[in-house]
Amino acid sequence: MKQTLESLRKNSDNPLEIVVIDDASGSKTWDFLLTQKDIKSFRFEDRVTIAEVKKKGYELCSRKQYVYFSDDDVYFEPHWDSKLISILQKFPDIGVVGGRHHPHHQIFSTCPLNGEGQILICEQQAGYSLLLRQKDYRAIKGYEVSERTEDGGEDTLICDMIKAQGKLVASIDPPVIVHCGLKNHRGLNAADYHEMMEIQARRPEILFE
Repeated sequence: MKQTLESLRKNSDNPLEIVVIDDASGSKTWDFLLTQKDIKSFRFEDRVTIAEVKKKGYELCSRKQYVYFSDDDVYFEPHWDSKLISILQKFPDIGVVGGRHHPHHQIFSTCPLNGEGQILICEQQAGYSLLLRQKDYRAIKGYEVSERTEDGGEDTLICDMIKAQGKLVASIDPPVIVHCGLKNHRGLNAADYHEMMEIQARRPEILFE
C-alpha cells in the first residue's frame, strides 16, 4: 500500500482526492493511514466484501468529474492519470478505461492513441484499475452489494452495467500501471503472475508480493 500511495503521489499530473478504505486489515495499517494527512480514510471493524469496500470509498469522495478505483497492489507510472483521462475526453462512447489489459480478457478491437500507443476495446477491465466519469458511475448506481457480489465479480458487474448503457470498456497499451499482487483473493498465483515476474527482473525498484 505504501508503494501504491507513493507512486500515486509522485506520478500523477492532476490534483487528487485520495480515499483509502481499510478492510479490517489490522492496527498497523490503520495507524499508518492516520499519519497520512492528505488521505480520507475509513476502517471497517470486520471483513466485508470488495463491493462494500469500493461502495464505501465512493461514498466518501467528492463529486468531481471522474472517479478512479484502485487496489492497494499497483504501481502508477508517470502521467498515468492524464493518459486515461484523455481517453474519456476524446471518446464519449468509452464508459470505463483501465491502466492495463488483464491477460484473461478478450480484446475486440484496437485504435491508435496520439501516436503514443493504442486503446484496446475489451470484454472486461480488472478492478485494480478503473476510471469512469462520475455521471456514468451514478447512471449505473455504482457497486452492487448483494448475493451476486459476495464472492467477487463486482468489477465484472460494473463493466457489464456500463456496456448495458451502450458504452465500451477499454484499457490502454502500453500500460500506465503495474499490477504487483502475486496472489489472487483465493491465495493462488494471479493470472498475470508470469508477466509480473518478467517485470520484476527488469525493474527491481518495484515491489511485488
